[in-house]
Amino acid sequence: MNATRTLAEQHRAIELLFERGARQRSASSRERAVSRLAEELIAHLASEETVFYPAVRAVLLADRLTAARLRRRHLTMRRGLRRLLESDPGDPAFAERMVALRGVFESHAADQEGALFPRVCGAFGEAELEVLGADIRASRPPVWVVTTESGLLRGRHGGLSARSAVSLP
Repeated sequence: MNATRTLAEQHRAIELLFERGARQRSASSRERAVSRLAEELIAHLASEETVFYPAVRAVLLADRLTAARLRRRHLTMRRGLRRLLESDPGDPAFAERMVALRGVFESHAADQEGALFPRVCGAFGEAELEVLGADIRASRPPVWVVTTESGLLRGRHGGLSARSAVSLP
């Protein structure tokens, strides 16, 4: 599967995790849903930043505005994820932070799929996109450390304390 289809599939999977997280009623269910969401979002951002963006640098350099917007959105998503993970799942701020993070992610996905991916497809041949897609899939570690299911990552104030277990770039 080529790079843009791989990333678009990741976008759909993460959007589904946002939906599932929003439907959860108990704090423990929300905690598990956010743990899974964090794992997928971290993997996605890492693959874009370490594999995809460097490979398509020429396309990005041709459009500095898009490149700057992508960098800002990634930074905003990382900050939003940190804030969400630091929140107590029973706190009303938790739901607000989830909505805010989802909005930034949806803008990220729409921007990439609507503006960047068509340009990348025009600049790269199908074989190059296939290789890049394989590189993106191979960049994902088999297991991410972020998990709250065991309760081991509880912070002092009841929030999720994933910061100590995983370093978000």
